[in-house]
Amino acid sequence: MAGMNTISNEVKLLLALLLLQLCFAGFHIVSRIALNIGISKLVYLVYRNTIALLLLSPFAYFLERKERLPLTSSLLVQFFLLALLGITANQGFKILGLYYASPTSASAMQNSFPAITFPLAVALRIEYVNVLRRDGLAKIFGTIASIEGAKLSLCTRDFHSCNLRSPYI
Repeated sequence: MAGMNTISNEVKLLLALLLLQLCFAGFHIVSRIALNIGISKLVYLVYRNTIALLLLSPFAYFLERKERLPLTSSLLVQFFLLALLGITANQGFKILGLYYASPTSASAMQNSFPAITFPLAVALRIEYVNVLRRDGLAKIFGTIASIEGAKLSLCTRDFHSCNLRSPYI
């Protein structure tokens, strides 16, 4: 009887992923509202990264205090380049795309990143797919379903002007 009242780890994971997706959707809407008000895209990125730094730094300091490697100058340079080229450039392009598009299209594009990453990983031989096994077929069909879902969510806004056979959607 006691086991029936507890939530399984799979359900907890599913609920956490659902909450994360809702947070992403809320972020897209809030970002679009801020851009419509007239905030600069660069200033918005600075605010976003500063708030993230202030919120996450205490957790990183206190939770990883005993396991942290010493900060060397080489490591700091690597962190700076990763932050500049990886995270900040990614956020900048995302905000620029959100400025010219809708939150719906931003959410659809964000959900299609794994579908774009998987074929690249297969092409670069980082990921191996065995089409004779169920897991290999699941990867392929999941990638196709993700791309088609992104296309469908983009087309629901203005269905009559959406050409579903176009390779550019």
